[in-house]
Amino acid sequence: GRAPYRCPDTKTWHAVITGLSAETTYDIRIYMTNSVGESSPCPVKSLSTSRRPQPPYGLRCLERRGTAIALAFFVKDPSGSPVTKIKVERAKFLASEEVVCQQCVKS
Repeated sequence: GRAPYRCPDTKTWHAVITGLSAETTYDIRIYMTNSVGESSPCPVKSLSTSRRPQPPYGLRCLERRGTAIALAFFVKDPSGSPVTKIKVERAKFLASEEVVCQQCVKS
């Protein structure tokens, strides 16, 4: 990753840790060093890499056409990893199955 750096005109430092696995939580702590020596670490903080998106929701038909259906739905982007691709599947049921219900007859 990139070496830690201080933002100009602020007390904020930034660091990027690379080579991590997705959907994984890591315990992070940081030490600081100056000409006198190294600090004690900050308290451990558990932080996670980005997660997979949740399933789409609110699927509805916007418009029916002769040979098409216009759809609308919602997708919640996971923090740090927005959705970049959506796959839409369709199926046409060629046959139906009839289920015959039978009443229990007491004899």
